[in-house]
Amino acid sequence: KLKAVSKYGVGLDKIDLEAAKKLGISVRNCPAVNPPSVSEHVIALLLSFSRNIPIHVQDINNSNWNRITGTEIKGKTFGIIGLGAIGQELSPKLHGLGLKVLGFDVNPDTTFINQHKYVEVVDSIERIFTESDIVSLHVPLNKHTKHIINEKVVIETLKKKPIIINTARGELVDSYAIVKGIKQGKVKAYLADVLKEEPLSENEPLLGCENVIITPHVGSRTFESVQRQGVMAVKNLMELVEKWI
Repeated sequence: KLKAVSKYGVGLDKIDLEAAKKLGISVRNCPAVNPPSVSEHVIALLLSFSRNIPIHVQDINNSNWNRITGTEIKGKTFGIIGLGAIGQELSPKLHGLGLKVLGFDVNPDTTFINQHKYVEVVDSIERIFTESDIVSLHVPLNKHTKHIINEKVVIETLKKKPIIINTARGELVDSYAIVKGIKQGKVKAYLADVLKEEPLSENEPLLGCENVIITPHVGSRTFESVQRQGVMAVKNLMELVEKWI
């Protein structure tokens, strides 16, 4: 008797859209409600790692006064894979912090590009991998993007030992490749808000790995974003219900 699915959030990769279509079930999501929160979380992860915040907090809580030298992000090259709503929200914030912004998208938004000349849109994802000090993933999970960061990319393609940030979907990366890349000095750090299996699995290969920061899928979990998503999800469902009345 199911007639409609109103997704609280953006990602639809956990919903069988083909089956829903065959069964005549309408599916809606909440696009463009979380870019401010997620883009801020990307920057928070980057600054936390660059300035050793988690380590310093742990040291202080253990009554230790260890002063570790951090790294500035100003002047670094930040590569964005996916210039959708979140990538577009993130770009001006990075520019304001003094980073060089590269962007790649299979269907680039020409209006956005024309209005934000400081974003250098590259024609191949390989340029993001070879020229970026930081690589951030902002694409949906599908058959084309699953393991977009894989062992071949990590071992052979990456050139600048980048920080990789993933606030999109866990399966965009091969976790074992990330671990291998960090151990072999190909990847500087992996900062993630998402995992392949959530909640955290005891067998998660990233758990306890050096230079890895993981948060529990809270990138969009701000009071402001929760309210926007909740209201939109209800409105979406109401609009679908009204069609049957």
